[in-house]
Amino acid sequence: MTISDRSNASSSSISFHSPTALLSSLPEDSKMAPPDKRMQLQLLTIAGLVVFFLGIAIPFTLTQAASETKVHGYQVLYSTPSKPDTIVLNTVISSISTETYELVMTTTIVDIPKRLASNDTLYKPFRVQVGPGAIVITPNITNLKVPLITKIPLVKGSTAWYPFDKYLTAVETEAFVGTSPFMGQKAEAIDVAVVVKTPEDFNW
Repeated sequence: MTISDRSNASSSSISFHSPTALLSSLPEDSKMAPPDKRMQLQLLTIAGLVVFFLGIAIPFTLTQAASETKVHGYQVLYSTPSKPDTIVLNTVISSISTETYELVMTTTIVDIPKRLASNDTLYKPFRVQVGPGAIVITPNITNLKVPLITKIPLVKGSTAWYPFDKYLTAVETEAFVGTSPFMGQKAEAIDVAVVVKTPEDFNW
C-alpha cells in the first residue's frame, strides 16, 4: 500500500553554498595579485641610500661640533695649554695646494716669557722653529709679531673627498734660547704652546 501525502501549501527553498565554491566562482581579476618585486627592490634601494647618507652625515656633524671651536671667523683645530714660562704661538692654516698637497701655515708669536722679555725689552735672543721654517728674534727686531710662513706636506687626506675625508700632517714646533741651533753645546729649550686655527672659508 502506498500512501502519498500531497499538501496544497506552497514551499520555499533556501540554498547554502560553501566559501570555496564562492571563491571559485569569482573572476580571475578580482583575486589578490602577488606583490610586485620591482616595487620591493625600489623601496629597498631608497632605504639603503637613506641609511648610507645618515651614516655619513650624522658622525661628521657630531665630530665637527665636538672638535672644532669657532673664534672670530676661525675654527680651532688644535691647542695646547700655556704656562707662565712658555712661548705662545698662533698658527693659521690659510690654504692648501691641490697640486703639491702642501699646507701653507702662518705662525706669529702671541706671548713671550718674562725671563726673555719685559714690555718692549728683549733680554735674550731666541729661535722659533715650525716645521722646516724658523725665525730668530733678537734685540734688533722691532716687530715681534713678524709672521713665519711655512709649507708643510699633507701626510693623509684627499681634497676630492673634502669635507668627509680626514686630513693629517706632522708639524714639529720648537723654541730655543740663542740664535742658532749649532752653538757647540746643547741649546736651552723653551716650552711652546700652540693654537692651530683655520678660516671658516678655507681656501683650497
